[in-house]
Amino acid sequence: MKPGRDFPSLIAAFINDRAMKNYSQETGRVDLSTLHLFRRWCETEKVSHPDQATSDHLIRYGEYLSSYRKQDGTPLNPGTRAYRLLKVVVFFRWMYKKNYILSDPSRNITQRTPQRSLPGPILTSDEVEQILSKPDLTTPLGIRNRTIIETLYSTGIRSSELIGLQVTDLKPSLTLFIRCGKGKKDRLVPIGERAYRWLQRYLLDVRPVLLRLPDDSSLFISLYGRSLSVSRLREIVRGYIRQSKIDKPGCCHLFRHTMATAMLENGADIRIIQEILGHASLKTTAHYTRVAITDLKSVHTRTHPFERT
Repeated sequence: MKPGRDFPSLIAAFINDRAMKNYSQETGRVDLSTLHLFRRWCETEKVSHPDQATSDHLIRYGEYLSSYRKQDGTPLNPGTRAYRLLKVVVFFRWMYKKNYILSDPSRNITQRTPQRSLPGPILTSDEVEQILSKPDLTTPLGIRNRTIIETLYSTGIRSSELIGLQVTDLKPSLTLFIRCGKGKKDRLVPIGERAYRWLQRYLLDVRPVLLRLPDDSSLFISLYGRSLSVSRLREIVRGYIRQSKIDKPGCCHLFRHTMATAMLENGADIRIIQEILGHASLKTTAHYTRVAITDLKSVHTRTHPFERT
């Protein structure tokens, strides 16, 4: 059964089709908000159905994105603007291929892959320890939260992967089984002895106190005995970063970037990092090497005798 020809129906069909092709829930969420931003702009242009859109509309939408301001008043960076326009192009080409529209207004729009910007700043070892010292270890939630941050930093897993962990995913071989991660490719991730000890403490002393439903197998659970949500997890981690007075953007992904970059700088093979992070493409992992190279260049400039003259 074909969806209706209105924007909401076709956007929902597009997101569902991508999910069937194993795109992650996080990608679906971003795609949904991106396309609904375009839909709302179309309403101001009196375009209520995709087949009413023209190439001129897409060009003007690109101009709109250049003048768009976020809630804090800042503009979108070039990469974000390119991604949002690219997603609209992909959406129209999908509709045309599926025969939901008679013509493709994006056919004359150059489909450019957004240039990746460098990942944001990473944490120093001292900053990591500073954040880890903030949870109150006299309380069950403090121990749980310390364990969460230890796990994020030790494994570099995504926030969505952490909240999806089951008790049985922690293996005695000091590995975590990550199920249905990005791209829905299960993998085993090594976990350090320090984080493993915190997990053991949490499982023995804290999780039984928080547990409400005996058959709940979620590893990390809330004060109310339910699995943590991604938004709550990020709120917890971001709170400790703020308590540490560390002015660096990000929360859970900040530990992921920090871990990957530190391992690369200490000599880890990039393909090993790719496996740990669960990247489908080595190009994505190689993005982290740019951070490491940036740091190395800075050290080279400051310390090489020819650069100090």
